[in-house]
Amino acid sequence: MTENIQIFVRMRPRLENEDQDAWALNNNGIVSLPRDPINTRRYADAFYNYSFNFDKIFSNQDNTLNVFQTCCPMIQQVIQGYNSTIFLYGQTTSGKTFTMLGDQTNPGLLPYTLLDIFQNCNKPKTICYLEIYNEQINDLLSPGSTNLKLQDQNGVPFVQNLKYQDVDNFDDALSLLRFGEEQRCYREKQVHEHSSRSHTVFQIFIQQDVYSSVLSLVDLAGSERLQDEESSDETGYINKSLFVLSNVINKLAEGKKAHIPYRDSKLTRYLQNSLGGNSYTTIICTISPASMNFYQTLSTLRFAQRAKKVQNRIQKPEIKQNNVEQLLKEIQELKAERDELLKNKGGGCNADENELIYNQAYLFAKDKGQFIQDSQEIIQKYNSQKQALNNQYLSQLWKIAGCEFKGINQVFLYKEEISKLIDAESVFNNVYVNSILNPQNQLEFQEDFENQLGKAYKEATEALKQKYQETCQEITLINQIITKNILSQANDQNFNKLTQQVQQEYVWAKQQNMILNEQIGKKLQILEHAYQNVILKASKITDVRTRNSTSTPKFTDRETTQLYVWGSGKDGRLGTGNQQNQSLPYKIQMPNSQYVACGYYHTVVINNENQCFIWGKQQNGITLQPKLILSSIKQVACGWQHTLALTLSGQVYSWGCGDDGQLGHGNFELQNQPKLIEKFNDIYFVSAGHSHSGAINSKQQLYMWGCNSDNRLMIQDENCVESPTYVNLIVKYVSLGYNHTGFILQDGTVCLAGGNQSGQLGRQGTEQLVKLPIKANEIACGEEFTILLSNGNVYSCGKKSNGTLGHQMSQIPACLSEFKQIEALKKIQTIAVGKRHCLAISTSKTLYGWGFNFYDQLGIGDKNRFIETPIQILQDVVGVACGEYHSLAIVQ
Repeated sequence: MTENIQIFVRMRPRLENEDQDAWALNNNGIVSLPRDPINTRRYADAFYNYSFNFDKIFSNQDNTLNVFQTCCPMIQQVIQGYNSTIFLYGQTTSGKTFTMLGDQTNPGLLPYTLLDIFQNCNKPKTICYLEIYNEQINDLLSPGSTNLKLQDQNGVPFVQNLKYQDVDNFDDALSLLRFGEEQRCYREKQVHEHSSRSHTVFQIFIQQDVYSSVLSLVDLAGSERLQDEESSDETGYINKSLFVLSNVINKLAEGKKAHIPYRDSKLTRYLQNSLGGNSYTTIICTISPASMNFYQTLSTLRFAQRAKKVQNRIQKPEIKQNNVEQLLKEIQELKAERDELLKNKGGGCNADENELIYNQAYLFAKDKGQFIQDSQEIIQKYNSQKQALNNQYLSQLWKIAGCEFKGINQVFLYKEEISKLIDAESVFNNVYVNSILNPQNQLEFQEDFENQLGKAYKEATEALKQKYQETCQEITLINQIITKNILSQANDQNFNKLTQQVQQEYVWAKQQNMILNEQIGKKLQILEHAYQNVILKASKITDVRTRNSTSTPKFTDRETTQLYVWGSGKDGRLGTGNQQNQSLPYKIQMPNSQYVACGYYHTVVINNENQCFIWGKQQNGITLQPKLILSSIKQVACGWQHTLALTLSGQVYSWGCGDDGQLGHGNFELQNQPKLIEKFNDIYFVSAGHSHSGAINSKQQLYMWGCNSDNRLMIQDENCVESPTYVNLIVKYVSLGYNHTGFILQDGTVCLAGGNQSGQLGRQGTEQLVKLPIKANEIACGEEFTILLSNGNVYSCGKKSNGTLGHQMSQIPACLSEFKQIEALKKIQTIAVGKRHCLAISTSKTLYGWGFNFYDQLGIGDKNRFIETPIQILQDVVGVACGEYHSLAIVQ
């Protein structure tokens, strides 16, 4: 059957900054209003009165629930086995994405649809979510899976390597939607602060008897007339794909059997079935009533009028009865035909031909026999060499173990012994560390006591590490010997079984190494804690080179502090025990906090006992509540997916993503647990950026490591640096951003290095190391912007996106390349920045915030997408931290 595309039109309310209404609704029609000739001159030919009629018109009094209820029949068609598609089309700011997604108080069409499907359909369901950005297909459910290939399979377009996720309930589906939205490409444009710059396709597949029906929900990128200064490749790709969509609609509306240019765009090619194909299709056009958007609205309505004429050919796949029996019958018939042909061919051979076939078969068998004999000799030589090699490994093992080798059975016995030692956490029991844990001196301290104790501490640390390395070597040798022994027994019959055994042995070795790594970490922490206790008792020192920063509460303050969190709760980054967002500051159970730091997806806090807690998304999973991870820690720093922790003795632990060497361990490996950076001591401050790290030692020497693609490390070599490297600078403070670095010299002079595409270095030009004639107390680097604190005043520069610079956006250029004072802030004590939002504490302990607020990271309970100028958030605040979409505050 044929079915015309349904057209719904939704008109949003007029915004405060928009002029008079140019359109009005009339039942299921929309008409243009008379306009003031003075204001209409700019429209040239816009005096004509327009009138359009569609299947359904939604006024600004209708909410998204009304839209969903009108779309419900299409959703039921999918459950019954038909395909359906819903498009959202319109200019930027017309309300497409709001209609599709909504917000926390007003759910959008997509959440309503998911809820309806899971309430009314018990069939298996699968979800995929992709975006088309700059004519490239990206998987929103699999970050990093970009530029996927679009191919045809039996005439149906499909995306290679696209992730399809089975879902059992509404909550899981909604979590996938939110996860995908965080990966989607948004940009701040002159006409809209949070403009979607890609087309997205969210698809729900419902398994029917022998096929799947699919519901596609398509949110198209905004169409608008942009000024020349805003043109870009990104805009060009959007305009091209929307032009191709209009062209396809025009061709289909003509009803002629002509070529339809589906392949001119990946959007129309992927959704070919929804445009003139086998699908119920609805296009919801969102429009603005304002005169200033007259042409854009007129263009949208004309598009809708043409699309209304397009007919789709809808059918449900026909399921034949007794399909299986019919196919089996056909197979038997084909087999009979084959046997008959072979029989006829064999009967037609003469004696000479039979003799020739026999001779060829005999020669082949003879050659095969000789090959088998030669192969057996080779196998025997290989086995003897392998046995000799195994014996060498066994001898090495038992030499380490101090035993005499008596056979493979003893290897298994020794494996059991090591497993027992590790399970009992007694591997390191015989390591001599009493000189630290139980000093024999009666603390009659001579001048060089600290030096002697430090030397003993170093010897004990090295002894623990040596024992750790020896045990790891033993585990590796055991694994190698047992694996080789298993493989020596392999043949065609037992190959799969032995492969499983080898896998089990590999898992055992990996688990033992991981447990051992955790155990030595604990031992080193205990050792260090004991060492610090002795030092403190000896010299009566309450802290060693504690950073003189106002972002950390004073000792007298932190005894009675509480921790408040707000913003996105995804991945447990708020530590509330769930993944719910918090639009207002929310107190969690983390009293007496001393120091806080936020990464993109995780949070780290130090309490007044120098215990370090972590929660949120990490490389090895999600932690919803605070988890103790280290002790004797005085400061922490979080990057995109890595963390640095500074101990009371001046050493640095790091863990997380190490792809660019940002962990400082001399490699580019992932580290799931805190690991001490070797030979890196006497540090008093650390900082972490997106994928690079920095530290300052007691001599105020600056060390840098990690990604250096744009000279952000101030090292000439553009390759990544995997170990801490001194950069020949004496500084008193450093802050690391997305792709740039800011630091303050001893005399207070500000310097910046790295990427400068948006003026975040405070000066125009291509310089990658900038020294500014500005004195500052503190600096904070975000994503393409920088904030300075100087004598209580705050200055900003860089990209004005989402109000991050703290100025009225209409009064500054798109990129502010010189520092400009934020007039609304006075007597500020400390500052903090996230990815695109900022916080500041005044001397009266008032917390101010500004910038991006799409995920409530400003904690004001307001649905504004961004705040241009600073506003008050909390009182009695003594410490703050900003993540990507969340924030924390320490409150007295």
